[in-house]
Amino acid sequence: MIHRIFLALLSSILILSNCFPVTKNPEKEISDLIFRKTGMKIDTTIEIVEDSVTYTEGAFDSDYTRNLILSYENGSENEIISWIENSKYYDQVLNANYAEPMWKKIDEDGLPGVWVSRNYGYEFFHSMSQQAEPFTLRVDTIKNFIKMELRHL
Repeated sequence: MIHRIFLALLSSILILSNCFPVTKNPEKEISDLIFRKTGMKIDTTIEIVEDSVTYTEGAFDSDYTRNLILSYENGSENEIISWIENSKYYDQVLNANYAEPMWKKIDEDGLPGVWVSRNYGYEFFHSMSQQAEPFTLRVDTIKNFIKMELRHL
């Protein structure tokens, strides 16, 4: 019985360590993640305010949600805004209504999604055809935060 518990615990640790590899530079890992998901390259210095994972109890295959909150310096805002506002199809959809004809164009172009303006800054709507798992990303230009929520289903 003790051997089974030990093996289950060891297996869980190995699985989790593969899901979240230890990195020497977590800021770079998160910048790379944002680039892979949105195409936005963050060359600025970011600070990790929150990086938390919530597991879905009772899920069959380790469903989880990862919440990231990053802060950036005031001087970096122009670079981020410029990148977003110059992105293809910027502000040409109102929401993530994937039945909207514009999404067909976005998908045909192979884009990971589009940026839209909001009263707090910007929000990224991911393309359902380009992204396997849902996520949200917001850039709050009032508080200088980037908020990302990734869901593994």
